[in-house]
Amino acid sequence: LFNVDSSRVEIFSSSTAVEKRRSFTVTESQFNLLNKTSGVININVSSVIKTGSLTVSINNRSVQINPQTGINPINFNKADVIVGENNLKFTATGNLDIPQVVVKVL
Repeated sequence: LFNVDSSRVEIFSSSTAVEKRRSFTVTESQFNLLNKTSGVININVSSVIKTGSLTVSINNRSVQINPQTGINPINFNKADVIVGENNLKFTATGNLDIPQVVVKVL
């Protein structure tokens, strides 16, 4: 399990994309676990006020989803992260409430 700083993410948008950034730290032992398995970012969406897309960037890799209420998982592998600080960027065109983001190794 990785620590995501300030894991509550609120995204509101009227007509253009809104962006929020967070980071998480990967230790060397966690990084080595990714040789055998993958990781997941579980994005807990408590409400979708206005539908739209959500793009999640892990360092230089981006994944676009159409978020639903509940857990929205995004898988990642060793090539997507580094030992040390890693960056997450959330870009949305809708209006979402995301109270929790959990990053972990499966």
